[in-house]
Amino acid sequence: MDGRGVLAPLRTVRARTTIFATLAAGTALVIAAVALLVTLQAQLEQGNDAAAKGRDRDVAALVQTGALPRSLPLTQDDTFVQVLDAGSSVVASTPIERSTPVVDDIPAGDAFELHVVDAEVDVGEIDEFRVWALRVPSAEGDVVVYAGYSTESIQEATTVVRRALLVGTPLLVAVLAAVIWLLTGRALRPVESIRSEVETISETDLGHRLRVPATSDEIERLATTMNTMLDRLEGSVTRQRKFVADASHELQSPLAALRTRLEVARTPDEEVSPEPAESLLDDVGRMEQLVKNLLFLARRDAVQLPPPTQDVDLDDVVLEEVQRAQSQTRVPIETSTVSAAPVRGGREDLARLTRNLLDNAVRHAHRQVRVELGVHGDHVVLRIDDDGPGIAEADRERVFDRFVKLDDSRTPAVSGSGLGLAIAREIAEQHSGTVTASTGALGGNQFVVTLPAQ
Repeated sequence: MDGRGVLAPLRTVRARTTIFATLAAGTALVIAAVALLVTLQAQLEQGNDAAAKGRDRDVAALVQTGALPRSLPLTQDDTFVQVLDAGSSVVASTPIERSTPVVDDIPAGDAFELHVVDAEVDVGEIDEFRVWALRVPSAEGDVVVYAGYSTESIQEATTVVRRALLVGTPLLVAVLAAVIWLLTGRALRPVESIRSEVETISETDLGHRLRVPATSDEIERLATTMNTMLDRLEGSVTRQRKFVADASHELQSPLAALRTRLEVARTPDEEVSPEPAESLLDDVGRMEQLVKNLLFLARRDAVQLPPPTQDVDLDDVVLEEVQRAQSQTRVPIETSTVSAAPVRGGREDLARLTRNLLDNAVRHAHRQVRVELGVHGDHVVLRIDDDGPGIAEADRERVFDRFVKLDDSRTPAVSGSGLGLAIAREIAEQHSGTVTASTGALGGNQFVVTLPAQ
């Protein structure tokens, strides 16, 4: 087994969270334990130092009043007091097992001085003492009062606490790690449930939705987001399947017509005339246009294209498309109100948009088509009107869906693929614009394209 296999259990969110949280908590506990020991020792020393200074003051008062006895009372077993004269001779002390000075240094001033010494106050027992010295004037000359205490009790107290911390801190860290492990597993259990449920969903079961827990937390929002994503995926797959089905259906008609005419043309008894050839060319052109539209939509669905940034004179594009359309129809196209309209976009896409709308208007017009173009405020507005039967108000939004063909008075005899208007809207939306259908001034249908002006 390689290193990845060995470390795999440690790469889970639960394991990493437990490890990092335990390390952080353990570090904090160690710092707190050290701080506790340092504080405890400082507090014990501070209290004993205050008591030693108090004994120094008491003995100093006896010296100044001349009431200093030879033997001083012992307040605690681990303390002592010595009074030395100017010749460093012991003139008074508590009962200790020595008559020599415990501290040899003489304070230079009248303030307290601290000395930490190792001294034998009992036979065969050497302890560390903290000794506070105070120089006191008297009638017979300056004397020095030493009041000290053994640090053994402080060390014993800190040792007990240290041992307790050495045992308790690891146990506390272990308990904390176990609690974090359990709580993390409990917190991640809904996530694992969502993951397992999502894993069972396939493209044939996109209608399945996750159970959303009413927890008002991240888990509920995660489940809601996953369901929203499934809605989008289901809609995308449904549109894709419908697109493929509609495209297959649309391709069948021209292919069937081509096959029929080719079979008739190759019959030996039939004389091939120019009319079938022209019909074949019409069918081939129709199928070619359909294939181009399908490829255009397929590319749009496959890649999210960025907004185009080319400077385009939309009036030039519109007039070129009008000239092309006019050469293929007897319906007059009026362009007297076409004026300069600079926009930012893709010239080929804008030409396709104009061509699709213009072809639709020419195909359904009776006697006239009118094209208007101009700048209105921050937008460029393109209007294409025809005097045909128009589009029912209920169908004015649906007509921009893919493969939609109206079966009413919008000249049902005229056939199309149902992709031109859908492509026009997608191009307009890519250019941050809109395309709408309404009743125009000529009484028929009016397409209005609104694009941001340059």
